Amino acid sequence: MPNKSTKYVCRYRIRKVTEKEKAARVTNEVKKLRHYEETLLVNYQAYLQLLSNEVKAGTTNKQNAKETSALVAMQCMCDLLMSVTHFNFRLNLLTAVITRMSTSKINEMFSICQKAIIKVFQNDVSGEASLDAVRLLSKMIKSREYAVHPEVLNTFLHLRLKDELSVAKDDNTDVARNKKKRKGDKVHLSKKMRKIAKEKKLIEKEMKEADAVVDKEEKEKMQTETLKLVFATYFRILKRANTSPLLLPVLEGLAKFAHLINVDFFDDLLNVLRKIVTETNGEVTDDDDDVPMSDTRRTLLCIITAFQLLSGQGEALNIDLKDFYTSFYAVLFPLALNPNIESRNDMSVVNSQKNKSAHTTGTDTELEMLRKGLDFIFFRRRQIPLDRSAAFIKRLSTSCLNWPSETVLLCLNTIQRLIQKQQRLDALLDSDDLSSNGIYMPELDEPELCNPFATNLWELCLLENHYDPKVRSAATALANFAPRSENG
Repeated sequence: MPNKSTKYVCRYRIRKVTEKEKAARVTNEVKKLRHYEETLLVNYQAYLQLLSNEVKAGTTNKQNAKETSALVAMQCMCDLLMSVTHFNFRLNLLTAVITRMSTSKINEMFSICQKAIIKVFQNDVSGEASLDAVRLLSKMIKSREYAVHPEVLNTFLHLRLKDELSVAKDDNTDVARNKKKRKGDKVHLSKKMRKIAKEKKLIEKEMKEADAVVDKEEKEKMQTETLKLVFATYFRILKRANTSPLLLPVLEGLAKFAHLINVDFFDDLLNVLRKIVTETNGEVTDDDDDVPMSDTRRTLLCIITAFQLLSGQGEALNIDLKDFYTSFYAVLFPLALNPNIESRNDMSVVNSQKNKSAHTTGTDTELEMLRKGLDFIFFRRRQIPLDRSAAFIKRLSTSCLNWPSETVLLCLNTIQRLIQKQQRLDALLDSDDLSSNGIYMPELDEPELCNPFATNLWELCLLENHYDPKVRSAATALANFAPRSENG
């Protein structure tokens, strides 16, 4: 064993010494290092086995003392997984941690394990540990026949794929170009020279591992494989559609990683999203345990995912999104009945007391999703029919009578931007003369057919007396807004 003055810090994975290496003559320093590494591995493995046995004993035996010691043991395993992710027996730690997440209910041990997996995803630079974790998670979810808590799927939202994968792909094209150049400049080598080059390559690889150097090409491969596993899990759950309690976290994941989905899957995915939106809008439940707010969230997530799919690489595709426009218009009134639109957990927190499998967290509030939806529909697309814009403006102004201040300010700002963009919409601000004949039909969920120009934005008069001074000021500014005179 090395003495205390020798500094041995294991910042690398210890490789097993081959028989050939054992037979070779080495210095005393190398012998000491090998002995230290072997001893460390043996004791580390024994310690992990001890922790694993303690966790198993605590989960099978329901005595309080055993449960406490099992929690302490699991916390130790999670700390090791987070702090020495690069070290040996990572798969053993991941398996032990992910096994404790294979439940449909949240407990203290589940929370400890979930935080550890999220930390691994957030701190993983190479993508190797993330790939191992995602592989085990997807296998566990499939083996449990998707009877897991939605929070298990929410861990995927913390993967470092959103920006880094596209960067890795760009780097990979440079690597491919360099490879082609090297192929053109290939030089014939003798058998002895090829052997020396192979040994040199092996040494360079080991040096990279010791210095924790991440190969960009290797990283791109691992991230691509991780993405495949994540999407495979998402698509299997989507086949179950509204029957699966995992639908909400799947939609959140698709909304986040939509720009990374292959164009070949767009048609099938949009059809599934269209089906979910249609079924959601048609559902009417009288069950007290059902939370209607989750339906609005589901609809918003489907709509945002659809528009995100076609905002990047899907812009060139000619796909009609009228169903999603209509669904977004239809969901505004139900959304207006949600007093917790600005809360991250909305009413499902209350429901979770009755049903522990309820989805209680999300990346965005419904207000943030409303903002994204309005931005995708009206400000990222070039041509919007005037009647559709007018119908949305009128329904938004009506919904503002129920919504809290921040949401009202967002809607008033959106209305002003829309009128600035399509100046003929200022007819809705005219309280004297109506610009259309007939009757406005507020209950009709077809924006092109509800005849919005047969009314005006009388709701602004009420909002000018709002309790919030910011809302009063914004409503007054909108009521006096004159886009034509501003633009000359």
